[in-house]
Amino acid sequence: MKDQLSPFFSIFHGARDSEYMACKFRLWELRYIAATKRWYDKPHPIVDWRSCFITISGSGREHIRKRLEEWDHSQYRGTTRAAVWAFCDTLSSGDDSYSGGAPQLVGIQRKGLPQHFGFVWKKRRYLAGLEVPKRSPANSALWFNELFERCDATSGKRLVNAKKHEKISR
Repeated sequence: MKDQLSPFFSIFHGARDSEYMACKFRLWELRYIAATKRWYDKPHPIVDWRSCFITISGSGREHIRKRLEEWDHSQYRGTTRAAVWAFCDTLSSGDDSYSGGAPQLVGIQRKGLPQHFGFVWKKRRYLAGLEVPKRSPANSALWFNELFERCDATSGKRLVNAKKHEKISR
């Protein structure tokens, strides 16, 4: 049976030039192609200032696109939560045998340093893709649950003052 994985892999890196309203966000893809044994650097323009995927890559990309299209026909179109839900739904489904693990979230905002966000996934805590042991105290990271609500790092429950997100059928 032929290997279903593409004969390349990519590493994405993002940055921000300047700060506040004058800032410009950037995304690059560093791709290694096995057949040519060469690296390529490709910028991905960011032209849409709403929440969206700039690019979707990897073995699960078609599954994510399908779920994102479903959310695009709902009231959540263009929201960060729809993008996160499409990604999480794909990971949970097991449709792509090469994808798995907890979601890894990183944020670059108009000011300040980029930051990793904690994620409570299947009742366990993860930061940068690594499970945080139960006995470890929560750090200063922002934590999110599977509904993409700000949550308590220990319980995974929505913070009292955090916006409630309900997944209504698509």
